[in-house]
Amino acid sequence: MTEALTKNKKILGREVHLSQKIGSGGYGHVYLAKPLRSSGHFSYPPLFVVKVMHKDVCTPEYVETIHRELHTIKRLNHPFIINYIGSWVEIGKYSAHTGCYCLATRFCNGGDLHTLISQYAVKRQRVPETLVVQLMVQVFAALNFVHAQKIIHRDIKPGNVFLNQSRIGRGGKGRCR
Repeated sequence: MTEALTKNKKILGREVHLSQKIGSGGYGHVYLAKPLRSSGHFSYPPLFVVKVMHKDVCTPEYVETIHRELHTIKRLNHPFIINYIGSWVEIGKYSAHTGCYCLATRFCNGGDLHTLISQYAVKRQRVPETLVVQLMVQVFAALNFVHAQKIIHRDIKPGNVFLNQSRIGRGGKGRCR
């Protein structure tokens, strides 16, 4: 299955510039990215996010699981769900990420809900009720849409709710079913 997945999805590092690490998790690191040139593989926005999976995590079985989940995620088009851009296995000879599975999604410039809550907690303040209601309405709208597609998100947590200036974007899709 890995060969079928990567057959037409190999990207050289020279197509994407990973500018700064903006997050880390058990499966890999998340970078802010910019396209370096026009690609025949994907239509990149000016700024996006690339999750680079650790090589030791990317067993053929895990890559097959990711491939099935991405097939599901590709069809999700909702204002409160982060857009999938593309995925590939890095093949650049001089890249630190050669052989790593990469996933590109839209960038949400407002951080995540966990960080927002922590910022209020540090100041010993409560998150304003109107903001809580606004965010919860958006999270529930996204989950309602996902559930209507017969998909269960199995990793719902504040760290997987990403924020833009005016709305949330559900992310952390690595646990969809």
